[in-house]
Amino acid sequence: MTHLVPATQVRAAVERVALSARPNAPVRPEPDCAPSRPHAIAHTRSALWSAARKLRERQLRRASRRVLERDLATYTTSAEIEDLLGTMRGQEDADAEIIRGILAGNLHGRTHRFAS
Repeated sequence: MTHLVPATQVRAAVERVALSARPNAPVRPEPDCAPSRPHAIAHTRSALWSAARKLRERQLRRASRRVLERDLATYTTSAEIEDLLGTMRGQEDADAEIIRGILAGNLHGRTHRFAS
């Protein structure tokens, strides 16, 4: 099995060999990559988990919206929609606005993919 060595370590080893051939040459300290690397890996891992969590949340919201559209697709006549909107009077939260938007689409005759 082959073990890959980072380029910075290879360069440092080559410089050490070159410096040993020139004893009076100034010594350059080796780059210290070890402390920053775990931080970068942790940061990348954290960003990936965050992106995965956001993607999952979006998927759940879309699935919830599709279920709601499917349930509300049966309300197609203006009388049915007006009755349902009447029961929602006074509700001003985000969920009520989503329901109103779906019902408005039903009222204007938009075709839903779940309508039977």
